[in-house]
Amino acid sequence: MMKIDKIILKVKDIDKMTAFYENVLGMKVRKQSREETELGTDRDTLLILKTNSKINYRKPETANLYHVAYLLPERTDLAGFLKHIIEIKFEGVGAADHLVSEAIYLNDPEGNGIEIYADRKEDNWKYDKNGDVIMETLELNANELYYLSSNSDFRMPVGTKVGHVHMQGIDIPAIRKFYEDILLLNKTSVMPKAVFLSYDGYHHHFAFNHWDSRISKPGEENDSGLEMIEYEVDSERFEHIKNNAQKILKYPDLDIKDGYFMINDLNNVKLRIYNRN
Repeated sequence: MMKIDKIILKVKDIDKMTAFYENVLGMKVRKQSREETELGTDRDTLLILKTNSKINYRKPETANLYHVAYLLPERTDLAGFLKHIIEIKFEGVGAADHLVSEAIYLNDPEGNGIEIYADRKEDNWKYDKNGDVIMETLELNANELYYLSSNSDFRMPVGTKVGHVHMQGIDIPAIRKFYEDILLLNKTSVMPKAVFLSYDGYHHHFAFNHWDSRISKPGEENDSGLEMIEYEVDSERFEHIKNNAQKILKYPDLDIKDGYFMINDLNNVKLRIYNRN
């Protein structure tokens, strides 16, 4: 079992960013203060925006987020989102059919990539001779999708979750080794300068690429962008990951409290790993 609960973004203009996620992505503001906003659905927090006076916009050479992907419960929900962004005339939208899923892409006001997607049934996924999930980037049948929904008043539906997080990286083989050896993920697909990884046969929970040749160093504490990914695993994986962190990463006194511990990956992204069983 694995579930990404939420992500935390460091932002420069929290008011502008909150308005975007509320009005464009249809998220609900669940809690708000001067320096922090929690957003999500009527039931779940999916995203926390954080700011302070020290945050600076991330430089182009710094590795961070490629996109965070919000998985909608149904294809009709994706149709409703497509109709919504067309009717509000949002610019800079991309779309793709990945065979395993259909997706719509856009950026928030501070350049963080976003994917809104719906999965196809797993029975229809195809695999190559190595057992890797076959994913392509094909043209989305937007006309068919558009007419699946008559409702353009889109709100992020209950049941939406963070389906996967796709990040930039510098040394993709080293990142793959870290996520496989320490976090026990399995490779599901490889592309030139990219790797996709998951638990339990999903097409991917995490992905990394080095497609932007400017990327040459990991993020810094006060850079805008992805700060943390919070996810939960079953008891057995939790214990194995904890032992790996202690023995391989040399965290001898790993602080476990409230059912979680934290480590940093090779991009200096914080991983808060829970066991809620």
